[in-house]
Amino acid sequence: MVMRGIVVAMAVLALAACGGSSGGEASPQSTTTGAATSGDESSLEGWAQGLCTSVAEWQASTKSAGAKMANSKDDFAQGEQAVTSADDFLVSGLKGLGTPPAPASTAANDAIAGLMTKLENQAGDIEQALIEEPRTQSDVVTDTARVKALISKMNNDISKTVTELKSLPDTEGWKAAFEVPSCQGVATG
Repeated sequence: MVMRGIVVAMAVLALAACGGSSGGEASPQSTTTGAATSGDESSLEGWAQGLCTSVAEWQASTKSAGAKMANSKDDFAQGEQAVTSADDFLVSGLKGLGTPPAPASTAANDAIAGLMTKLENQAGDIEQALIEEPRTQSDVVTDTARVKALISKMNNDISKTVTELKSLPDTEGWKAAFEVPSCQGVATG
């Protein structure tokens, strides 16, 4: 638990010190932390861009870590740290966005709050799955499959929430907000 607290604190500090990504490559240092916008973007588009950037970077980190975790105990240990850090970074990044700007409805705010709760719980589930160090290669493979399944569940919940937001009345602007370039790979729902 102390390790998670340190990781969360480092993620918050990193988020506070950095801006948006312009190159499309995923790295924790490039996470957008708020709804900062350029001249032709609405606040909602900036908020959506922050969400999409955080999610895309989390997806890249967990995919990279997950691809190697089953190889060996050492790779599993490295992947464990990377996945836990990525989860904490995602949750912190999304919390850093705050509530979406007007004209976000109660339905939109509820969908986002529900997603945050699910992601926090699932990050906790991943942490629980990683508590006991695997003793054999078979344990490594089993634990890796469990972690990948939880990551997949997080991805599905993100996708469902984006789909839900995009289906809200056009007057809220969610559909257009998720058409910003950084959302193209994330907002496919």
